[in-house]
Amino acid sequence: MSDISRAIDALLEARLRQLPAVERESARWKTLGERLDELDTALADLRVHTTLDPDLAASLTAPQLPEIRAGAAEAADSFRTIAARFTRPTVNLGVSGAARMGKSTLLQSVSGLGDQQIPTGHGIPVTAVRSRIFHSPTVRRAELEMHSPESFLTEVIVPLHTALGLAAPPRSLTEFAAWKYPKADEETRKRLLLTRLRDLQSALPSYEHLLTGGVKSVPLEEIRPYVAYPTSEEIKAAGTDGVPRAYAAVREARIKCPFSHEHVARIGIVDLPGLGEVTADAEQRHVDGLRNEVDAVLVVKRSSDTSAFFDETDTSGMSLLDRVRGYVRSIGEFTYVVHNIDPDKPHLAEDLRGICCATSTAGRPTASSPSSKPT
Repeated sequence: MSDISRAIDALLEARLRQLPAVERESARWKTLGERLDELDTALADLRVHTTLDPDLAASLTAPQLPEIRAGAAEAADSFRTIAARFTRPTVNLGVSGAARMGKSTLLQSVSGLGDQQIPTGHGIPVTAVRSRIFHSPTVRRAELEMHSPESFLTEVIVPLHTALGLAAPPRSLTEFAAWKYPKADEETRKRLLLTRLRDLQSALPSYEHLLTGGVKSVPLEEIRPYVAYPTSEEIKAAGTDGVPRAYAAVREARIKCPFSHEHVARIGIVDLPGLGEVTADAEQRHVDGLRNEVDAVLVVKRSSDTSAFFDETDTSGMSLLDRVRGYVRSIGEFTYVVHNIDPDKPHLAEDLRGICCATSTAGRPTASSPSSKPT
């Protein structure tokens, strides 16, 4: 057993040892909530009692009781969430970063997966779907949570309409297919958003049958179209027929495979695409539902001529990740920058390290690892 695997095991065991105390607190707050419900019912019964003096009945009120009950329910729910976190068999790490930073390469090196499962690319974002990746010594498969027609329209099409300031969005796939979209706006972002919307519309026949709202099991060798945007070559080859876009029907992928390194077998990886993408609300959709489900986030940042600094995309991305940390005390204990170094330009690495430290010291929503490491 390696030092890394021993450290991971020790962390999980320490977490599990705290579980009985957490469960006791959860039960205590649940009991308090039940007693408050009984008190509320008893007071209501007394107030309507026919023989009770009217003035006395009016005094049997507890105006703060609803607020107290809500607080007790919130506390009980919080302890249930902590208990679920402590019973997880893995340390879950989110991995984030904008396009071209080296995130996919890092994920491949840890998981042993290749381009068919964790696609890499140049110039544009390639990862279209959030993926949870776990070690399994025997299983190589992906379980895909598919959109229903309703969730596709609500979570994908509505945000695009909102960002573009379009009329009320389509209420059905039939309406979406027949929708007349305006010409491209001069503004670059709106033009890109409109292009994305038209691409989804023209490709609807290629994924409409996949909008089942269920779970689809797919061999890892066949998963790429379900998790990645089409490449430039695929788009050119499709021509006027349009390229299929199966990824549009997928909400999330859960992948099991044998990891390349056994000492990280008890780490779960959550691939968080979307930072810096042009899709409306893409970043928010990728972190929805992850609060308290990841123990730390690694943000991959490459030091190059165009990225050896923190820009608005990085800052907004860090703010978004801050919503995911849940009960972790601070963003600095939750988010770490993984520094992807260009060995031919070491001065850029020093520039990026300086920026990371400066932004962290200034108290902005970002953090740097104590010692940035190359991927």
